[in-house]
Amino acid sequence: MPASERRRYARIKQSSLNSSLGPVVDLSRGGLRVISTRRLRGSVDIVLFNRSGPHLELKALVIWSQRIGFRKHLTGLEFVDPPPDVTRQLTKIGTTD
Repeated sequence: MPASERRRYARIKQSSLNSSLGPVVDLSRGGLRVISTRRLRGSVDIVLFNRSGPHLELKALVIWSQRIGFRKHLTGLEFVDPPPDVTRQLTKIGTTD
């Protein structure tokens, strides 16, 4: 099955959103992709930083990680049970970048 058919939520490209793991490439209600300086594995705690709103603290599960350069890894993360208020904030962040 193509990835586009598996995806539950639409991705929204980001240019100003950062995280405690590295710059955020894109974001959805279900997860995000980040560029980190090391390979991530397992579950991680992540803090999202946005200039127009509060910081969000979330738990995420590493779904995949791909080395894209020297000390550069593109990583796909899935949020683990975000509370409804955090999900609303994620939607707001995604639409105000």
